[in-house]
Parts: sequence; C-alpha cells; structure tokens
Amino acid sequence: MQKPRIMRIWLGGLVAIGVGLLVLLVGLGLMLGLSGTWRGPSNSVTFAPRYDAFFWATAAMMVTGGSTLIGGAITQCV
Repeated sequence: MQKPRIMRIWLGGLVAIGVGLLVLLVGLGLMLGLSGTWRGPSNSVTFAPRYDAFFWATAAMMVTGGSTLIGGAITQCV
C-alpha cells in the first residue's frame, strides 16, 4: 500500500473511534437521564428503566456506537 492510503485508513479509524465513543456516551446519557426513574435513599440509589421504545432506541444507539468504536480500533491496529 502507498503511504497516502495508509494514512487515510488510519485517520478513518481514528474518526470512527471518536464518533463511536460520542454516540455511545450520548445514548448512555439519554438512557440514564430520560428513560427511567432513580429510586432509593442517597446512599443506595438504583435505576429502574421503563422498557418503552425510547429505552430500546437508546440501547440500539449504544450498541451502534460500541460497534463503531470497536471497528475503528481494529482499523487502527491494521
């Protein structure tokens, strides 16, 4: 392979890691912030999710972000 192609692949993997991490964290924040209730006293708090469409959409966001992150990491190793 030529150097410019290797550099584009490496930068693409780096971008994929960043985008995947961002999507994963946004999905996690939305799930924990808007898709359930927090219960319990201040020293023992638990999260009780509502299993509705929004919950599953945020779960799908996290899976997509994690998969993209892993793909970017594999690309970095190649």
